[in-house]
Amino acid sequence: QGKSLWIMKPCAKCQGVGIFLISKLSQIKKWAARNGDATGRDQYVISRYIDQPLLVGGRKFDLRIYVLVTNYNPLRAYVHKQGFARFCTAKYSSSPTDLDNVLMHLTNVSVQKHSEDYNEDHGGKWH
Repeated sequence: QGKSLWIMKPCAKCQGVGIFLISKLSQIKKWAARNGDATGRDQYVISRYIDQPLLVGGRKFDLRIYVLVTNYNPLRAYVHKQGFARFCTAKYSSSPTDLDNVLMHLTNVSVQKHSEDYNEDHGGKWH
């Protein structure tokens, strides 16, 4: 069994800003010492990173499906017929040397658009 990876995501940011991977939980203490106490907008969520993610063509992806909830009791929700998938431009690797490569770990268009392989026509999205 290999080492676990962890992903740190800021609570109040978007578009991949502030997300990073670590390979040891002890790195959090070093990060916190450099960045001070996490309060308010600076709070992070940390979770175990999926070691062997499902890949399509060797690339990570995520699915976006839109749901409108109009009532909770009783639950009434409408699922939009169309969704889409977003893909990374770089093929996935779990190598420790690739931990900082956001192009293989984050599907955000705001991140992927900086890749040489980014396709402006579909924006890394498939409907």
